[in-house]
Amino acid sequence: MKRILLAFSLMVGATGATAQPLSDVTADAIDTHILPGFERLAAQSQWLATVAQGDCDPASPALQGASGTAFDAWVGVSHLRFGPS
Repeated sequence: MKRILLAFSLMVGATGATAQPLSDVTADAIDTHILPGFERLAAQSQWLATVAQGDCDPASPALQGASGTAFDAWVGVSHLRFGPS
């Protein structure tokens, strides 16, 4: 993540644009990507658990849909590494 932020900062600087301070970029990433992504993952995982309690048949369209949605939410934050997340 640090390398991505550094590369972005250098890219913005090379284009002549005024770069935001790194703390602003970090705060923006936290507020617009990291926290919403983990909130989405938590909500979709809870929905998957609820659906699975009602119908745990692997062929169930409801379970497959909930599983796919939870997986998509996980993919959205799987690149983030903050300890045992």
